[in-house]
Amino acid sequence: MDRCSVLSCAEEFRALVAGGERYGVEFKTARLPTNRPQFSEVARAALGMANRRDGGTIIIGVNDDGTAAGLTDEQLATWENNDHVRNALAPFADPYIEFDREVVTIQQGDLAGLRF
Repeated sequence: MDRCSVLSCAEEFRALVAGGERYGVEFKTARLPTNRPQFSEVARAALGMANRRDGGTIIIGVNDDGTAAGLTDEQLATWENNDHVRNALAPFADPYIEFDREVVTIQQGDLAGLRF
């Protein structure tokens, strides 16, 4: 699922998080697509990114303050199926939102073992 080597993913991820939330990058806590009230924040961010020329990145599992908490097995399972995520976003957008989803597992350092 990862499109980069483990080391470069970890480095790229750390750099992305270290830059904080900014235009085109948002952090969201581990909200489950099945928890509609909390998921609406993710949907709102996805709509905003969909309206940008070059899209953007939403990192699930990082708090707004930049604290990387990661996803539990249960939380990750709710994000692993593109169709489920697409169906969860569907009530918020017409036409549907196109997105790429990537799971990054950090293998080294203080975030070792965490998935985002």
